[in-house]
Amino acid sequence: MAGKKYQGPMASLEFRAYANAAGYARIDQLLEDLRWLSNEYLAYRRDTWRDYGVKDWDKAWGPNPGAVKSQQRNQFLKNRKYFRPQWYELRHRIILDALGRVDKAFNAFFDRVQAGETPGYPRFKGAGRYRTLGADGFAPSWLKHDPKQRWAELAVKGLPRIWFRPKKRLPVGVTPRSFTLTRKGRRLTLRLVVPVTRPVWPATGEAVGIDRGVNKLIALSTGESIPGIGRPAAEGCPAAPSGFRIDLTAGKQRRKRLSRKLQRQRDAAVAEGRAYWVPNGVSKKTGKPKFRLVWKAGVPSRNYIKTRAEFARSGEKEALAVEQLLHRVTTDLVKRFDIICVEDLGLENMTRSAAGTLEQPGKGVAAKRGLNRELLGQRLGAFQRQLAYKAGWAGKQCVAVAAAYTSQECNCCGFIDPRNRKGQQFECRGCRWRDDADANAAKNILRQGVKALAGEKSIVDARLWPALATPVAP
Repeated sequence: MAGKKYQGPMASLEFRAYANAAGYARIDQLLEDLRWLSNEYLAYRRDTWRDYGVKDWDKAWGPNPGAVKSQQRNQFLKNRKYFRPQWYELRHRIILDALGRVDKAFNAFFDRVQAGETPGYPRFKGAGRYRTLGADGFAPSWLKHDPKQRWAELAVKGLPRIWFRPKKRLPVGVTPRSFTLTRKGRRLTLRLVVPVTRPVWPATGEAVGIDRGVNKLIALSTGESIPGIGRPAAEGCPAAPSGFRIDLTAGKQRRKRLSRKLQRQRDAAVAEGRAYWVPNGVSKKTGKPKFRLVWKAGVPSRNYIKTRAEFARSGEKEALAVEQLLHRVTTDLVKRFDIICVEDLGLENMTRSAAGTLEQPGKGVAAKRGLNRELLGQRLGAFQRQLAYKAGWAGKQCVAVAAAYTSQECNCCGFIDPRNRKGQQFECRGCRWRDDADANAAKNILRQGVKALAGEKSIVDARLWPALATPVAP
């Protein structure tokens, strides 16, 4: 549909989309129909596996358990049991995309099984849990522009008319490769995957080390630092530029107020007999019973729905502001430096729960839960992902250094001692050199990263990020 296959870099552009009242209702109905189809296809694949077994699986689906060809999907759709008249009114690519997501979930499941990891079998989607539809492939006629480029319209068979503001981010004359439409609360989000040209930024010959944390989002070896998300600037550190600061105080207070309002509405509904609590299983970690709220009318009250939507919208605004902040920070770093060295944090292990099991309960669970919340709130993984692909596009070097001993080693004499660091200050017990603790760690990260690029033996392990895989000559 889109001509020859493009092999260059892609970018996912996100837009706030709009539709009329009938359009929103149409999208909700389509999402419900696709959710039903996705669940049926999941059950179909599960039953097929049970009927054929492992030995006879290749007769029905091919030698690879996780691979499914388009012929099998079409065979599933031709079955009258799964036929619905509205499928004729919808673009076939959208239906195939819904089935393809189930296939991807099964592929990931079989990969985890073969790797010996926790399998995580694909799950059925409950009501309201299916929020995205899309198509892999795009025709130029699907996108219509306003002559003055103020508005653009997505016109796809089976979908209502959808408008969005392209601004200057959508290249004129470029056909997107795919699109996804997400309905979350009252917000409609359109994402277009478009081919882009690699950014050409002049070489600066500069290198930097980056230390990441909670109180400071990043601390650079140059002495600069950006305060953590939702945290004030550290004492003794110069204030970050206005574009690199974000204040979430008002948003947190608003969410706290709305959360209390929701609880009051639930308590009032139970007291008045409009709702009641029913058992909902037992917690696997604590063994305590769980409950869920059931409304006698079948749906919550209008005020409760309105308050819940306001609460969700407040969280979405905060997430969007944080995402934009990370984009500004990572773009600035890639523009300014040719070599970027960061510590390779094991985020999955760092944020692992300390609850333990019923037989062996963990210790310090509440404190670890709070630390995990702070670490995840800093979006360290998103920062790493953005920095990796932007550096790859710009042709910059990016090195990940193991975080071991970077905060304990003296950047001046190389002496390592856990007692060197005292809070946010670093004082070497060997040479008495003093510095900011995070800046000292960033300088150590820079030195180790440069050694790794030069092929020298380092006191800690260092490796290039697999996302970049840039060969470096020793």
